[in-house]
Amino acid sequence: MSPSDTQKAAGYLREACRVHEEIGARPERARSYVSYARFFAATGVRERARDYLTRAIDMFQEMDMAWDLPRAEAALGDL
Repeated sequence: MSPSDTQKAAGYLREACRVHEEIGARPERARSYVSYARFFAATGVRERARDYLTRAIDMFQEMDMAWDLPRAEAALGDL
């Protein structure tokens, strides 16, 4: 992936998180955080990946999202 593509991907992920927050779509925002975390992990920015996964996990716990929670926890464990 070129630096330009990486920048575009990061921008799209930021925008998805922003829109989900703006419209109050908490489940989708948490899922977007997981996607953003995967992006950071793939680009070697593990601390940011951990941060976004932790945010997602907290949200999944608050919303009692039993399907998404273990997947996010597993992703965190893989870092």
